[in-house]
Amino acid sequence: MQADFHYDAIYVLSRCAGLSPSASLTIATCSQYVDEAVERDLPRPPQGFGILPDVTAHRISDLIENTDTEDQRRVWVPFHFLPGGQGDTQSERLICRKDSVVAQAVVRHAIEECRKPFGLELVGITAHAYADTFAHWGFSGVSSRWNRVRPGSVALANESSKASVFFTPLLQRLLAAVDVRQGNLIPNFRSAVTGAANLGALGHAAVATSPDQPFLAWSFEYEPFPDIPTRAQDRLNPLDYLAAAEKLHAFFVSVRERIVDPACVTGVAFDSISGAVRQVLAHVGDPAARAAAWKAAAAANRFGNIGSVPEYSVAGMDASRNALAEWRRGDEAVVQPAFRFYQAATRHRWFVLRDLLPEHGIVLI
Repeated sequence: MQADFHYDAIYVLSRCAGLSPSASLTIATCSQYVDEAVERDLPRPPQGFGILPDVTAHRISDLIENTDTEDQRRVWVPFHFLPGGQGDTQSERLICRKDSVVAQAVVRHAIEECRKPFGLELVGITAHAYADTFAHWGFSGVSSRWNRVRPGSVALANESSKASVFFTPLLQRLLAAVDVRQGNLIPNFRSAVTGAANLGALGHAAVATSPDQPFLAWSFEYEPFPDIPTRAQDRLNPLDYLAAAEKLHAFFVSVRERIVDPACVTGVAFDSISGAVRQVLAHVGDPAARAAAWKAAAAANRFGNIGSVPEYSVAGMDASRNALAEWRRGDEAVVQPAFRFYQAATRHRWFVLRDLLPEHGIVLI
């Protein structure tokens, strides 16, 4: 998923669930910032005790050279490819599944923690990871044969010529860049945690950004191996994204019922906005055009009287992060939104990797 869903859709769904504009902005901003918190080091403040930021994403420019298995386990798995916990082997259990029992447990955890000082930030981070299960299902956040795709098998199925004209050239360029890397993968997950690894078949790199386009209907085949059969996949992103929207709305309703915020309201039922959501999801275009579609629908009261959708700007969070290099007392740091984001990211990662996944037979750290 991209910024149009992780920010604009999340803001709309939060407001429709009855959360206040302020709470919705925090949730939506942190949801999108998961894809942008890439800085591993911050300058040390005057007293010498630096903040250790939790990285929740990777730079696009790092994709080709990414050989860091720790990054796969600590970043890709908990924040972008929540494991489904199904199957006989750890590699299979690591495959992301839509709305899995693991994903549902992560949502419950965020609801339980939402009244903490960093609670809304945790809700935003969880919203990102949970939403991604509806787009990234069928792939895992580690280099694995289970992610391998038969070359040339990715095809568009949209009846709309607009979708084909818009996306086909982009898809061809992206696949030309990633297909060659599929042959240079590690044999399985076990070798990833014990020896050398490379990008290989990491996440959904083999199908480029196909899962991230809300309007796209497409298909592909996984690469077969002696112990892994050929698997054909037909994907209808609009239906997956609509299901994600409905589940996220319910998530935000639960948060609204739990937090103390006098600016919250009852909100509207998802059934009353599902048609408008479906229409926006069908909009063909790049992330900026799709974000504009969310904003236009909100401005036209297609989602009820939720007001306008604020523009997303990474500058505010980056400025807050940079301010952490200037603090002299702890109370100066804890009020920074970036600090609360890092608190929430640490809590989310710890819960997923240390508490939750071991319950499902997955041990990564």
